[in-house]
Amino acid sequence: MKTPMRKTFAAAPVGLALAILCSGQARAAAPFTETAGHPYYDSGWEFGSSQPDHFGWFTSTSVTEPGVAGRFLGDSTNLAGGAGGDINSDGEAWGMFGQYGGEGGTGESYAFGFLKDGAGNDAALSVGQTLSVDIAVNFRNGFKGFAARDTSEAEVLTFNIGGDDYVVSNAETGNGSIGSDYHANTVFRIALTQTSESGGTWTITRSGGISDSDSGTFSGEITSFKLYVGQTEGGSENDLFVNNVSVTDAPGETAVITNVEILEDGSLQLDFTAPAGGTYPVRANTDLDVPVSTWTEVGTASETSPGQFQFIDMDAPEHARRFYVVETPAE
Repeated sequence: MKTPMRKTFAAAPVGLALAILCSGQARAAAPFTETAGHPYYDSGWEFGSSQPDHFGWFTSTSVTEPGVAGRFLGDSTNLAGGAGGDINSDGEAWGMFGQYGGEGGTGESYAFGFLKDGAGNDAALSVGQTLSVDIAVNFRNGFKGFAARDTSEAEVLTFNIGGDDYVVSNAETGNGSIGSDYHANTVFRIALTQTSESGGTWTITRSGGISDSDSGTFSGEITSFKLYVGQTEGGSENDLFVNNVSVTDAPGETAVITNVEILEDGSLQLDFTAPAGGTYPVRANTDLDVPVSTWTEVGTASETSPGQFQFIDMDAPEHARRFYVVETPAE
């Protein structure tokens, strides 16, 4: 028996035409792709993002001497004088540095990325979704890397570059060195897929001068991640570059809401695209924090043309606020 997958969530306050697109249960992460080449970052890399309803940055530094830690926009190939790993978009990637300074001064730089539900609320990966990030590195002194975090902000996968090695820790399986071979052109794509509400799988794929792939499992629900670099030697070769942050849905399982509209009689019309020929029940509830499994099934969408679906809630005028979930069947 197939279990329905709640793959698209829409919140629609009656009286307003507002759609929030994300996958899975309520407060699940909205799909997005964020790159350093977006014009939003022309004025610098600080808080927020070009799509704040879907994703947000929080940045900070810790220094005991000015000028030894910070962030910037730059060309990742400069990690090796033009031959470093290329993760740029429109010639740009997010750069971070945190160095030893003179007289014992030290610096550390951090950037935290928070997943959002499409309405600006903090959210978690839903089952089937994947979070991916590209990083480029060169020298391996000090410490720098990436950490995925759960709802309590605990690190459920940490990938650290330091001590002339590349090491995974805090994961459920796959911890330890994933290889210590050095090359100035080193790019890692880190991908975490939520396979259940209690955990998922991770893959770290290396490219550039050396190709390799390692994987394992993690526990918990991914809600945010941390990027960090600190206590390195001086020079641009020790910077950490980051780009191409994204959350994607599982292929072929996603319904995408295209329109939410309040009709003249007060009814709510919900339009979405989904695989043709499918049956898509719609659930509704007035409280976003109640488990979706307890929401009331209010009907089934009609396929108006191949792959195009529509649902009209005639009872919408009776509710000051109502939330909707479109369910897609598991394959």
